[in-house]
Amino acid sequence: MNDIEAKIQLIDYHVHLSRYLSIEDAVANFKSKNMQFGIVEHPGRIANIVDDKTLLSYIQNIHSFNAFAGLQPILPNWHEMFSSEAISKLDYVTMDALEIPDGKGSREKIWEQRFILYNKATFMDRYIDFHMDVMENGKSDILANPTFLPICLAPDYYRLWTDKRMNKII
Repeated sequence: MNDIEAKIQLIDYHVHLSRYLSIEDAVANFKSKNMQFGIVEHPGRIANIVDDKTLLSYIQNIHSFNAFAGLQPILPNWHEMFSSEAISKLDYVTMDALEIPDGKGSREKIWEQRFILYNKATFMDRYIDFHMDVMENGKSDILANPTFLPICLAPDYYRLWTDKRMNKII
């Protein structure tokens, strides 16, 4: 490690707690690496972050462990669940474009192995448009996984992520 690397504080803003990773384990892990970290949860019934009371309780709990408290909403209208005052207590909000509208009222989970598409160019156009929608309307601070591609497109990654597509998102 050189002098510059030693002076840069590393931070992982995308840590999800689970039955396999407790907050205590995360604290120990990141402390051993001399890193800071942030916990993100998906607001809604699964994480039981559904209103101001549950959001503020979540933030207070995460902050008590000296970690950043963030949210990773899936739906663009997530902020309607909470007051602006409660949202302002978060350290950050991160969103991604991994559940893309299918044009029929449902959402396609493109990270799932079973995701299949039939026209790569059409998908990429929809995917870029959805990235733009997430950035413009999602009320988030960080765009997560910006160049992720479904498994079925991975072999064409460098051909599909053209400069024009990347520059639009950047």
